[in-house]
Amino acid sequence: MTPWVSLETHGARAVRVISHDVPFDTLEDVVTAYGGAADALERMDRARMGVVVDLRSAPSRNDPAFEATVAPLRKRLFTDFARRAVLVRSAVGKLQVKRHAAQDGIDVEVFHDLDEAVAWISTP
Repeated sequence: MTPWVSLETHGARAVRVISHDVPFDTLEDVVTAYGGAADALERMDRARMGVVVDLRSAPSRNDPAFEATVAPLRKRLFTDFARRAVLVRSAVGKLQVKRHAAQDGIDVEVFHDLDEAVAWISTP
């Protein structure tokens, strides 16, 4: 999709949003990357699917401007999916995702292993 984000399906019931290790040069790049992913996800039958957002390779970033830019995009990525999961590489990442999920009012499970996340979101 973009140098920063791509999509990958896992059977008929799961889609993975993969954040790559390419840093964003501008906040407009953030909107292009995650907005494009959200646009693609909105064309899917989300009520019968689960989504895994894979942040394990994404460069760490939590500055206020980035957080403000990504917040509405984060909601678009998760809206209407039957199940939602996020893959992180660290305990700090897990805490940050849980904090964002609570702020957004969205139920999200956090994993370190792709197979576990896909199995969980694929369960009816």
